[in-house]
Amino acid sequence: PRTRAKPKPKPKPKPKPKPTKPPFFPPARVARLSVGCLGSVFSSPRFSRVSCGDAHVVATTSCGRAYAFGRNAFGELGLGDFTDRHAPERIEALALVHVAHASCGEAHVVAMSAGGAAYAWGRNDRGQLGLGEGFRTVAKLPRPTPIDALKRHRVRVSSVACGGNHSLAIAAASGDVLAWGRGACGPAGTGATADAATPTRIDPAAFGNERAAQISAGDEHSVAVTESGAVFSWGASAGGRLGHRGEGDAEARAVSEDDGGKLLSAPPRRLAVSPVKRVFGLPRGREVLFAVAAGESTVAVVGPRSAAAARGGRPPPL
Repeated sequence: PRTRAKPKPKPKPKPKPKPTKPPFFPPARVARLSVGCLGSVFSSPRFSRVSCGDAHVVATTSCGRAYAFGRNAFGELGLGDFTDRHAPERIEALALVHVAHASCGEAHVVAMSAGGAAYAWGRNDRGQLGLGEGFRTVAKLPRPTPIDALKRHRVRVSSVACGGNHSLAIAAASGDVLAWGRGACGPAGTGATADAATPTRIDPAAFGNERAAQISAGDEHSVAVTESGAVFSWGASAGGRLGHRGEGDAEARAVSEDDGGKLLSAPPRRLAVSPVKRVFGLPRGREVLFAVAAGESTVAVVGPRSAAAARGGRPPPL
């Protein structure tokens, strides 16, 4: 009998190609990332701005990431604990925030986002975090927290600066200077010496009703530069750090405070606290590029007027 030929096996269907995985970054964020930002995901961060406190450092990258290292006794590293770090560690609590700048005080930090939101963490025994009376019993805060008073009133900031135990900010819309923290160094700008636990607006008339372009805070004093280049200073005036003629140690008066915990058993220090006043005596015909309150001194950098004309009369941002 004839044998039937076996039917040829049907060819197996070709497997369908597997769907490609979605990109690591959501499309909405890819547009904001440069090649340098993508590279920093797989390599060591490259810092664009650095701020130093008494014994801690906060550094930010051009991609808006914040890192911290150093002493962490008051949670000033913002890492959620009180353990010192000997190498930069990313502040994960700000992972979803594009950090534009962070400023370090003695043991606290105020940071701002690219959108003008302000966050604070670290030491708070003088209200230097600006979080309100409800946080006055919280002497140290190890995690970045939005400054509620600014958020509640929809105030965006264009600059922040931290002194020893006080803080400053510029309101983006109005150009007003806001201050809070240890009152003995007169952050309120009126000569008052009471601590301020929330951001307080300094009367614009003190600055000649001009918008502030720059701010800087020293250990116990503050400096601001207006858009026209005028320099104003306030706070502790010992040693002539404010540049106010005729003011100094001779006008000092007793201030009952313990110097932020440093001199608990010492007698009250004698501080001369001055309200906001203009600094005179800078070279005539020269433009003030910027002014910095550093420690117990002040530095102003001046340049030719031609530089001001190129920027429309405004000093450059720090």
